[in-house]
Order: sequence, then structure tokens, then C-alpha cells
Amino acid sequence: VSSKSNSWTNNNTVTTVSTHTPTNIAGLITQLNPNVATLSNNNKTVTSTGTSDYTNGVCTLPCTGKVYFEFEYSVVGTHPGAGIVETSLASAFNDYVGGSSSNWGWYFTGGQLYHSGSESETTPSTLAVNTRGCIAFDTATGKFWTGQLSGSTVTWDNSGDPATGSNPITSSIPTSTTWSAVVSGRNSCSISLFTTSDDFEVSALPTGFTAIDTTNIASDTTRTASDTTKYFDTILYEGNGQGQR
Repeated sequence: VSSKSNSWTNNNTVTTVSTHTPTNIAGLITQLNPNVATLSNNNKTVTSTGTSDYTNGVCTLPCTGKVYFEFEYSVVGTHPGAGIVETSLASAFNDYVGGSSSNWGWYFTGGQLYHSGSESETTPSTLAVNTRGCIAFDTATGKFWTGQLSGSTVTWDNSGDPATGSNPITSSIPTSTTWSAVVSGRNSCSISLFTTSDDFEVSALPTGFTAIDTTNIASDTTRTASDTTKYFDTILYEGNGQGQR
């Protein structure tokens, strides 16, 4: 609608067929990571190309509140896994997920949760090729659940229930850190990351959990006029004709 009478006339019904829109951006695999392997499937799938080439599929958006995401791998390679990495260190991530102190990862073929390069928990199940896996993560409590789908129903490992907060595979994840979802593998591993309801196979997310998109990030973030400089600010530099100061 234009105040200058240059308005459009609507023809038929406007229909949004995707939740990934200009006003609600879903998390995809970032191509800005200098170590990322080959991306495809609209930046939802990452494939490594050699024995020393990790997939490094880090999500473009951070985890806030209670988040849920899914993943699936079609080529095993080695060290296929999914989990979380510290957002501030994600751009330098070049390892299997769980291989360092800055990340936690579910190792699919072994059925373990790795952290700092060693087994943190042994309660996750193994995940077969072309089987949809999922993670529920509560950033406020550090609780982390793994599961896999049969049809549209999730079987949570360790008899867990994210909706009630019971029986996570770990509750040791630091809550003061900002985390990002990540998938990883090596040696021609091909794995996909799904963060939006358009791509989920589950019939309904656990109560209280959301997809990873900008709408849900905004709902978990409080911004007020008194602290806008936390999010946006300018710094003025004035040259003096000689050296920097």
C-alpha cells in the first residue's frame, strides 16, 4: 500500500509455503566457516571429500532457550556425529564434534557422547544410515537429549523426556556459553542438518521446545532502549595525518 496512490491490487490469496521467509530465517549450514566442506541441498547437507577433510557443518544461528533439531547421514565415512559447538569458536571448528572442550557430540556409529576427545556418556544409541536422528537441548539447564525417529515418533535415549526435563544423557553442558548446532564427519561422510519445521519428520516437537530460527531467537532475547549498544554501536576514528591514534 502506497501513500502516493501507487498501491498494488491483490490477486487471489497470498500463501506462504515455507516457514523460511524474509521475516523468519531458518538456521542453515554456514558457508562462512573457512573449514567447511562441500555444501548442497540448499546448505542443509555437507559432504567431506577426503580422509582429513571434516564436514564442519555449523548452523548459521545460535541455540537459544529450548531447541530441537534433526539430522541424517547418507554416507558413513568416519566419525559421523551431531551436537553443539561454542558459537564464539565455531568459525575455527575443524574437528569431529566432541573432539575438543568447545563442543559436545553424539558419535553415531559407536553410540557415545563425546566431549574433550573422550567419552562423556555411553547412553546414546547408535544411529543407522538414512535414519533421522534428533537432539533436544535446554540452554538454561545444560540438559541434552538424543533420540531417533521411527516414522514421526521419537524414541529418546536413556528413557529421556525433554518435555518434562527428565533423564537427559547429560546435564553438564555450561549454561553461560552460547552454543550452535553442528554436524560433522570425515572421509567422504555426507550428513544433513534440519532446523526448521518444514524439514522435521517428528509429528510434534517436545512441549516447550522450538526450531532454530530468527523468530524463536527474538522471543528468547530481551532488547531495551537502555542497552541497545550491546547489539549495535559505532566507533569514530579520526586520522591525524601521521600515525594511527
